Amino acid sequence: MALQSAKTYTEEDVGPEGLAELFSSGVLDSPTSGAFQRIAWLASKVLNAPIAYVSLLGGRKYWLYSSEICNEAKLIRGLNPVAAENRTNDVFEIPDSWVDPDYFDLPACEDEVEGIRFYASAPFAGPSGEVCGKLVLASRKPRRLTMEERNVFRCLADQVESELRLLLLMQEEASLRFAATKAFNAKSAFLSLISHEIRTPIAGIMGATDMLQAKLSKSSERDQPAETELLDTVWSSASDLLHLLNDTLEAAKIEADGVQINVQSFDLVLFCDKLRRHFKPVAENKNLVLSIGYGGLDTFSQNILADPTRIRQILFNLIHNAMKFTSEGHINCRLEVEDREGGELDCFFKITVSDTGPGMSPEVVEDLFVPFNQTYLGDDREYGGTGLGMSLVKQLVDRMNGAINVTSAIGEGTTIEIKIPTKEVVEDEWVVDVRPETEPARIGRLENVDSGPLVGLQVLVADDNSQNRFILSRVLESWGCDPVLAECGNSALDLAKQHSFDAIILDLHMPRKSGFEVAKSIRQLTSSTRLIACSADTTQAAYAKCQEAGFDDILAKPFDWTLMHNALLRCV
Repeated sequence: MALQSAKTYTEEDVGPEGLAELFSSGVLDSPTSGAFQRIAWLASKVLNAPIAYVSLLGGRKYWLYSSEICNEAKLIRGLNPVAAENRTNDVFEIPDSWVDPDYFDLPACEDEVEGIRFYASAPFAGPSGEVCGKLVLASRKPRRLTMEERNVFRCLADQVESELRLLLLMQEEASLRFAATKAFNAKSAFLSLISHEIRTPIAGIMGATDMLQAKLSKSSERDQPAETELLDTVWSSASDLLHLLNDTLEAAKIEADGVQINVQSFDLVLFCDKLRRHFKPVAENKNLVLSIGYGGLDTFSQNILADPTRIRQILFNLIHNAMKFTSEGHINCRLEVEDREGGELDCFFKITVSDTGPGMSPEVVEDLFVPFNQTYLGDDREYGGTGLGMSLVKQLVDRMNGAINVTSAIGEGTTIEIKIPTKEVVEDEWVVDVRPETEPARIGRLENVDSGPLVGLQVLVADDNSQNRFILSRVLESWGCDPVLAECGNSALDLAKQHSFDAIILDLHMPRKSGFEVAKSIRQLTSSTRLIACSADTTQAAYAKCQEAGFDDILAKPFDWTLMHNALLRCV
């Protein structure tokens, strides 16, 4: 009968340094420790011993193989008092304990029927070099190991030592992985908190600025241009702060593998028009000549398969960078579709952005895509930014299996060329998930929104931030809505139960009851009220929870008033 087991005895002996954590971690009880059991079985078979076991920390942990029935506790503990073996690092052997005056009275040897007569052990060391265990052979019959058997026995003990070191390395790796995961989770939680806390005051600044700009647009005072310029400066500064925040969060998302590439129909001509509208005022403000064009449409369709959001991020970073570093001259941006080997409809989406800026040395170009690395540093801080823009571009291009090339020289400007493999969309091709492109943030100013259709709309606004409640209520009133305000989730739910609202605007993170909980409760009462989530939390997890809670629309702070207006229009 074969007996195989891995057992633990509770003793105060902790053993050599470095093993206590391994013992308490549970690794010794995991499948990875099965190598000790296999070595015990191998020693028994190869060396013709009915009993073999690996003993760790003085028998505190052991792996036993026995082809005979035996009392494990008596066997392991009864052989521990063999003191002479601790004085050698070589194989220790007792050929016949019954005739050896030093060992005949050991607890495991004294029984005339089941007593152990032959005993051999080979020690192995722990990480500190100190002996921490032994490989043991035992039999109820006397015998003596040959020199060859002693060498084999020693090799098997060395294998136990190697397996132990491997387990220790695995434990260290697991500890480091756990620490890294814990740090990453803490960073994710911190970024989510920072996103919410910073976006909230930015939303207040930009919202209040929008309201003042809308008021000034209806005024005829002589100093209106000066005040408008000041408000534009406030709005632009808040927008720059939001841009820096978005870059930081986007870098964290890419690092966490949380950025997905959503391929859909992408209209090259329409996208170029949007780029021109967005960057033309910025270029004129710096007296730069901006050229944005497209090509390759004589061979390919103007619709290709791409991710508009990611393409927009890439181009916004490239053009913003070019404008930041170019003080005079021109900036050229060209989007082309060109042929690619591999298939009739396969093609490259080629992006080229060139400028007449100061240019870069080969050393600077080499470090261009390093996160938080800035090209021009110094006490004067002529150029701001986080140094994340080009890193984001490189990572997004890599995610789309593209390639990026930078050509630059001091005093000769810079040209950045990107090629992304794609496919054109033809009329007879069925394209999955062909959605319209999402417009960039702040499509139109507040004063340009047509508020007429919203007159008389009953809207509940729930937000724990007084600035957001004030701004939302004033904007809704300017649109002719009848807003009711709530400062927490519980108040919002009570009001929703007492009155029938056309729409309810809910902040997601509120005290006592979150927006998610309020939405779920309201959905149990009615399905007709439109639920609009407005939050500074822009994580993918928050969006997924919004959909699960039953929200109809999800809007991020700072508010895009056109998107807000469109969401409310769906109630009419």
